[in-house]
Amino acid sequence: MSILVDDPKWDALKTTSIPITEQITKDSKSGQELHNEDSQNYHISSNEQVGRHLVASKDLIAGDIVLRTLPLATGPLSSSGGPAPCVTCYEILDEDNLYMCPTCGWPVCSEECAAHPRHLPECMAIVASGVKVSFDDPTMWDSLYDCVILLRCLSLRISSPPSWAQMETMESHENTKRLQTHQRRSKALAALFEARFGNSYGSTKADVLRIIATLEVNGMEVSSAGHTLQAIYPIACLAEHACIPSAFRVFGSPDEGFPLTLRAAIDIPMGSAISLTYTDSLWGTPERRTHLYYSKLFLCSCKRCSDREELGACLTALKCRKCGDCILPENPLSEGWLKGAKAEGAEKWSCRNCKERMDGARARTAAWQASEWIKGLEEEDGVEYDAYENVLGKALVRLHPKHSSVIDLKHSILHLLNPPEALNDKQLTKKELLARELLEVAGIIFPGISQLKGTCLYELASSLMEKAKRKQKKEENCQPIIVEAEKSFEDCIYHLHFQSNCQPEYQLLIGAKEKMKDLVKMKANTSAKS
Repeated sequence: MSILVDDPKWDALKTTSIPITEQITKDSKSGQELHNEDSQNYHISSNEQVGRHLVASKDLIAGDIVLRTLPLATGPLSSSGGPAPCVTCYEILDEDNLYMCPTCGWPVCSEECAAHPRHLPECMAIVASGVKVSFDDPTMWDSLYDCVILLRCLSLRISSPPSWAQMETMESHENTKRLQTHQRRSKALAALFEARFGNSYGSTKADVLRIIATLEVNGMEVSSAGHTLQAIYPIACLAEHACIPSAFRVFGSPDEGFPLTLRAAIDIPMGSAISLTYTDSLWGTPERRTHLYYSKLFLCSCKRCSDREELGACLTALKCRKCGDCILPENPLSEGWLKGAKAEGAEKWSCRNCKERMDGARARTAAWQASEWIKGLEEEDGVEYDAYENVLGKALVRLHPKHSSVIDLKHSILHLLNPPEALNDKQLTKKELLARELLEVAGIIFPGISQLKGTCLYELASSLMEKAKRKQKKEENCQPIIVEAEKSFEDCIYHLHFQSNCQPEYQLLIGAKEKMKDLVKMKANTSAKS
């Protein structure tokens, strides 16, 4: 079941391999050659607290490129079930786009995807095993999908030794602080890999376990062209975590090979760390820290996590039944949220105004209930505005208006209130207010360039534009509203113009530019009449 180094099939793999360790040398926006100048913007430093990490080599201005790179490997994002993706382009498979690779039997979406070099590592491993894959339902997830990225990483040993060398230098925490649950899951996956693929690419069980551990620490979830996958990127994986990051990521299209562009979100002084967020920024502190603990194996104690009010965002806040203000954890760095029932007596919450107290168990129950309501909405198809409003009303009984679950619901309602011209005046006003509330939160957790800011600014500007149209019809003064709408569209375009053209936000960018033209005409007409 092994694939030998001198197998002639490797000639094909080597000739089709992408030079994945090289910087992309062409700026997709300007078309100008960069000549790898990105690498002068950062260097790799190290300390005991965070290990190896990226540091700015010069003063960077918000929007500057830190680096650009292609992934060492990509693969399907691990799932416990549901529809299966094409292992080449990651489009979800169904009966209308199902094609079985004639060489290995793996389901893909087309003949082109079956012949793509990205599919070659697992295809060759299956051929070497002597048994094609066969799934009961080729459109549904199977545990073998978790082996795809392992095979692609292991194949680098032969197809691209420099890339393999880069993977070997990545942190894995394999023999130090990995959780027991991670170790059990890793052993189960390694056993499955060995049973189906043997020692493919000259791998040992230790190699497989190390790759699994490396992916846990360094793998990134990628969204591109409406598809979701996991990938591992050289250098970019060294950006340290911060709950208020100094940089942001933009992923390119499948046709480009899913390149990652890392840009400065704020001005970064020379010598400062370059950071990303490896969790959901719109979660409260307990949820963020728990997610980081179980996914990245560390407990964050950044400036935001250490402040019970999260620098003003208050995304953890419950509603005080006595005075209506925020009930927050007294010690935001408490591990009670991780330990659950064992820590109920130790974890204390209190109102920042009247000092009313609450124990951790009640706080967890209130937050969990709201998240379950939201999950129920997301699992249903075609859920309408009224259903979200109903859940929002229930959530606000126990949660503060700034709580992360409330913000999540408001964000969904904001996008459901579309198109603006179809809304009544009350709904249009609500849309405007929701956009302003979300922008206030975004301004705290994303002080620089932000996709969230860009999308909320688009919704705000669209609301204001429709409001101005209605006032114009009534021959009322709408000039101040037009001026604010114009500024909001300008800011929206600034925040979104960094997005790749394969991302949905890029379509908002195009829409914002078109609406801006209409708004300029409105402004001119209004000025002429006055």
